[in-house]
Amino acid sequence: MEKDIASIAPTSNTKLSYKYQRLRERLRQAVQDGEWSGKLPGERRLAKCYRANAKTINKALNDLALEGLLVRHIGRGTFVAGSEPSEKTLPNKLRHFGWLTPAGQNHSYRYRMYDRAVEMLQQKGHRLTRLYVMTSIEGELMEDTLGPGALHEMDGVVLFSSHPSREFLATLRRRHVPMVMANNHHKQIKTPVVVSDYSHGAFSLCEQLVALGHSRIQLLISSELLPAATAAETGYHAVMNRHGLRTWKPLTVAPGLDWQDLLTGDDRPTALVCVGGPLAVEASDQAVVAGLVQPSMLSISALAEPGETLMAERSITAYEVDPELIVYWITELLVSAPFSLSSEMVVVPGCLRDRGSAAPPMSGPSPGSHAPDSAVI
Repeated sequence: MEKDIASIAPTSNTKLSYKYQRLRERLRQAVQDGEWSGKLPGERRLAKCYRANAKTINKALNDLALEGLLVRHIGRGTFVAGSEPSEKTLPNKLRHFGWLTPAGQNHSYRYRMYDRAVEMLQQKGHRLTRLYVMTSIEGELMEDTLGPGALHEMDGVVLFSSHPSREFLATLRRRHVPMVMANNHHKQIKTPVVVSDYSHGAFSLCEQLVALGHSRIQLLISSELLPAATAAETGYHAVMNRHGLRTWKPLTVAPGLDWQDLLTGDDRPTALVCVGGPLAVEASDQAVVAGLVQPSMLSISALAEPGETLMAERSITAYEVDPELIVYWITELLVSAPFSLSSEMVVVPGCLRDRGSAAPPMSGPSPGSHAPDSAVI
């Protein structure tokens, strides 16, 4: 039964700048109130009822589809999520998945995880191929990262430690290519995600440092692991507040950090918690340059990426997640993705491995000193 959409009152949010944004919110409200269910009318009908042009309608519907509220099928129409006709793939059908590897990522532990994923999918009767792709100057996967031919051949893709642009994810959604993001997520678009438990990792490492007597603990986050790694701030703040310690502003570390300024002076931290193995190694090397050669002078610990071996090689205390569990959940979500457009997030816990790089602090500056004001260096 058709509804007179023009009679639906606008939402109370009058600060939305563009017409399509206001239209989007009216459509959202109509769906949430149950005024629309199942298949929506065509864009021309919606445009007529809303007294808007088809382009504006299309943009509003695309936004709601990216959020997962609607599902759009080329040639079949737009549906409220969960009401679209089933297109289940037969369980025994061979499916071909792609593992996207941005050019320049040559970490051996990521290759090992890919090889393990190949084995797991083969056991399920499916195939996985590594696809080397180019990124923008900012390191993002762009809208045209995969051409129509590659997208047509893929039954799903894994985005491991990648930074997909909104446009790239929108392309995958429009073409109904299942995706699983691993080791990261997107701020705006929800997708199936598998990540390490950054929050619990930071909590565990900071608790150990406080137990050793540290009160000036600095959290450093590698910019390459954003936005997922910001979850470490939750664990850090929980420990510092729990023990009544003054929190230092977490630093997002990009190339060009002035380590000399961070590691010297009367207000320097006595312990660093580094999110990212390479960042912990760099911190360790810089500590030696600054003359802080003993763990008691500067304790360093890390939240390592799954499968990373740097921490064991450099004897750095770390919170580590079993890469086998990460790969298991990647393959599970990937195989089940065609049956659902849900945006499940699997957070995989790890354990703390003490390798002696954290020790009780030497006597130094008084507790409560705080770090530099800048959050990004």
